[in-house]
Amino acid sequence: ANVRRIGIDEISYKKGHRYLTVVVDHDTGRLLWAAVGQDAETVDEFFDALGPERCAEITHVSADAAHWIAKSVRAHCPNAIRCA
Repeated sequence: ANVRRIGIDEISYKKGHRYLTVVVDHDTGRLLWAAVGQDAETVDEFFDALGPERCAEITHVSADAAHWIAKSVRAHCPNAIRCA
């Protein structure tokens, strides 16, 4: 509840290009979600768990220039400002 400004990024956790995608709440500094993967489908899992009503409340999303993050944010949070 009350998730408004989030950050999305990936981190390598093992040799061989194994990644976790993580989502943090910028207002609380807390980790909201993490899952194995580095693609739009992985980020979609977070937004699906959040639900459309709470996705609509997100105002800002920070992320690097990864196209797969931008794709998912556009699909689920069309009103959010994307920040690099």
